[in-house]
Amino acid sequence: MDAFHKLRLIQQLGTVEVCKSWARGVPPGTSVEDMEEELAEKYAALLATLANELLDCWKRAENGVTSIAAVGLAVDPEALQEARETTEAALGLLSELFPAIISALYNPTDSVSMAVVPFLLAYMQRVRRMQDVPERHMQHARMALDGLHACAMYPSDMPLDTADGPEGAAVVDEMEEAVTEKRREVFTLFKNVAKLSLAETASFVGARLERAIANSQASFQEVEVAVTLLYQLGEGAQEEHAKPGCGVLGQMAAGIMQAGPSLPHARNRLVAVAVLEVFVRYCRVLQTQPSLAPSVLAAVLDDRGMGHRTRAVSTRACYLFQRLVRQLRSSLAPAAEQILAGLEPHLARIAATPVAQGGPGAPAQAGAKGTQGKGPTGVASYLDDRMYAFEAAGLLLNGDDLPEDRQRAFVQGILAPLVQQVEANTERAAQGGLAEAQMVQHALAAISHLAKGFTHHVATAARPGIGELLLQVLSVVLRVPPAAPRNKGLRARVMGLLHRDVEVLGAKLLPYAPSAIAALLYDGMDA
Repeated sequence: MDAFHKLRLIQQLGTVEVCKSWARGVPPGTSVEDMEEELAEKYAALLATLANELLDCWKRAENGVTSIAAVGLAVDPEALQEARETTEAALGLLSELFPAIISALYNPTDSVSMAVVPFLLAYMQRVRRMQDVPERHMQHARMALDGLHACAMYPSDMPLDTADGPEGAAVVDEMEEAVTEKRREVFTLFKNVAKLSLAETASFVGARLERAIANSQASFQEVEVAVTLLYQLGEGAQEEHAKPGCGVLGQMAAGIMQAGPSLPHARNRLVAVAVLEVFVRYCRVLQTQPSLAPSVLAAVLDDRGMGHRTRAVSTRACYLFQRLVRQLRSSLAPAAEQILAGLEPHLARIAATPVAQGGPGAPAQAGAKGTQGKGPTGVASYLDDRMYAFEAAGLLLNGDDLPEDRQRAFVQGILAPLVQQVEANTERAAQGGLAEAQMVQHALAAISHLAKGFTHHVATAARPGIGELLLQVLSVVLRVPPAAPRNKGLRARVMGLLHRDVEVLGAKLLPYAPSAIAALLYDGMDA
């Protein structure tokens, strides 16, 4: 059906008059509790379908005739006028429907709120193609931002913290997964609105952030969604928008950095992670405002980050800290000694607490995902994201900013407990002890990640003492494969460490090659 006749049919049916009355709810005057979910879904589906049909009328009328005229081809004046009238009528009806469409976004039932998201995405993509966006479309974008803000929030009945017991934790995990799934589409739409007008979107997010930071009574949902929207807004934003003094995004990020622990619900697990993610995304702010670095580092290292009581938060903080250090190595160098002093307790705790396969904080639940496997002894050959804390330590120590004796003392202080952990558990691991094998494997992974932070030049030329310390570790590490010949996980971890040492130490590793080969290739080894 062509656009003109479709529009006339919609007008004759009177469905717009009915649906626009749903601006206060779907349908008006009916609470969610009074309506069955299935019925509410049908109302939302009808609303979305009607909006899509009107959008189709607009597209067909504009593309079919107006576009032909725009390229200079002859068009019947009456047809051109009809197309313009159809376009204007379709847009007028859409404007009448918009409050009801946005109202659906506020519905707490996901199947209702998400029913209108595909239409809104198609609508925003259409508007973005306009050279000059009329004010009514900008008004629709502002309305959409309000609705998306509400739609992206965690439910009001979301627990403040992780629930006790496996059943409670499973319920919380299920709720978080549902929100994460919904947010994929919601944030795609949000970023399309931002591309339509970054200034409008930034102003909206800034107002929500200011309100959340200033209001001590704000819910954790309000704080978390405001911080998360800033994070989403930074994706793909031009660099000049992220620097304080040059763009509003950088100024907003600086505001969160300055707030520190006074940010409402700063220690809530969801808020804490959202804040840390913003720190990493807008880390360039610290290059222009180094005075903010202590506040940011405190958040990463105290009970809002690595010291958080929730394993998933502390694990994510380790990964994000490594990213922060990698990007700001030169800026953080003057404070490296203080940072390392604050990091040491976390390294000791991480080294002493290996994560069992599939346990809380396993890689699948953390930032940089790892693979998990199992050797014949049943020892998990996992990658624990907390190991990134050791890599961050290596990055901080990689250079000549610290006095050589202090640098060596820090490296030795990190390596010594790990070597002792290998020595103390190798014998029991060789006898089939799973817990001891995990302790050995965990220590080997930590040593490997620490070495990863060093460059070949620093470890062999600028500060050769670092290379000597790494080489000394091998005399202990190479005893592990012969002691536990059937443990593939341990042997693989030793080989991984050797690969890392080859990259870092180069030719200095050659004297150890015969003993390394002898340790890894022995009589009776399994194929």
